[in-house]
Amino acid sequence: MSVGTGLSLGIIFGLLIGLSGFWSRLLGSIIRFFYAIVEVAWIPLLVIWIGYGFPTILIAISYVVFFPVLYNTLTGVQTIQPVLINAVRTLGASRFQVLTSVILPAALPNIMTGLRVGAGFAFRGLIFAEMIAAGSGLGFLIFDGASTRQTDRVVVGMIMMGLLWLLMDRLLLRPIERATIERWGLVRAQGGES
Repeated sequence: MSVGTGLSLGIIFGLLIGLSGFWSRLLGSIIRFFYAIVEVAWIPLLVIWIGYGFPTILIAISYVVFFPVLYNTLTGVQTIQPVLINAVRTLGASRFQVLTSVILPAALPNIMTGLRVGAGFAFRGLIFAEMIAAGSGLGFLIFDGASTRQTDRVVVGMIMMGLLWLLMDRLLLRPIERATIERWGLVRAQGGES
């Protein structure tokens, strides 16, 4: 849910800002500023504002997904060659048709990059948030193991983190890439991978 919120808002605001020269110039530095702030730096502040628990984790994950998707969507929109947009407009395309036929497909590889980066940040942010703001979960297991000097729990938690990420990548991110940018021929599939 929180990943979907961050993803949706990042794409929408990335398109809106990217399509407006005024807003791009006005907000570009602010976006780069917030994109540079490490996601885990917000979690203690959210704990102070909201308190411990699930809402803090949801907001933190939405935030850490939003900025990579926003930044990459903005980059994707701004790097589209104007000749492509002008060619479609010359053929009588409406603004909506330009958006769906040119802008979104051309920006899609960047959007997917933002999704991958955002998903990675969200996963790490979730683990860290569980360490700080929750009483259960994998992050809590690792933190509790470290505080009680149980190295085996920490190592098992780290291995589980790696395995969970590989599973998410294989079952969620790669199918999305195959259904979009690889299928549309915007990028080639990596050699040797299924």
